Amino acid sequence: RVFLPYSLARVVRIRKASSIPVVGVGGIYGYSDALQYLLCGCPLVGVGSALYFKGPEVLDQICDGLLN
Repeated sequence: RVFLPYSLARVVRIRKASSIPVVGVGGIYGYSDALQYLLCGCPLVGVGSALYFKGPEVLDQICDGLLN
């Protein structure tokens, strides 16, 4: 989670310099983290460590949070 602000800043920088889609990864442990990547211009997000630490139910929590 320490890297989330750094990762978001890099996404913004890359999106300003290029039209290539960027997948947001790093520090996504909940829907608000995923939402930040989406708001920075990422069309997709990847969830990795949260699956290990929180289990597969975290995916439902993230999707539910984004949909509501």
